[in-house]
Amino acid sequence: SSISDCVCAPGYSGIGGGTPCQECAAGKYKPLKGSDTCTNCDAGTFANATAATASAVCTACALNSYSEAGSGAAMMCTCSAGYSGPDGGMCTACDVGTFKLEPGALACAACATGTFKNFTG
Repeated sequence: SSISDCVCAPGYSGIGGGTPCQECAAGKYKPLKGSDTCTNCDAGTFANATAATASAVCTACALNSYSEAGSGAAMMCTCSAGYSGPDGGMCTACDVGTFKLEPGALACAACATGTFKNFTG
C-alpha cells in the first residue's frame, strides 16, 4: 500500500494519489469515493453545505422561483416572470392590472393606460 492508493472521500473531488482532494462546493455533492467530479444540484434547487455526500442536501427553491443547476444559496433562487419577491424568499403573483416579464426581484409594473390584465401571475 502506498500514497498512490489514496482516493478522495465522498464529498471531495480530485485525482487522489497523494494530491490534495477539494471539498465539493456549495450547490454540489459527491456520494462515492474516488476521483469523480462533484455533481451539481438540479436546477430549481440549492445547497448551502460544502463537502456534501448526497443529493438530499439539495433543497427546492420557494414556489414560483427558479435557480440554475449548482446553486449554492437560497439567494440564487429568483422569482419567475409574473411573480415578485426578494431573491431567496416567497414569490407572490403579480396582481390584476400589473405584470412582470423577467425573472428576478423587481416589482410588478402597472399596465399602460388603456390596457389591462384581468388575471394574476
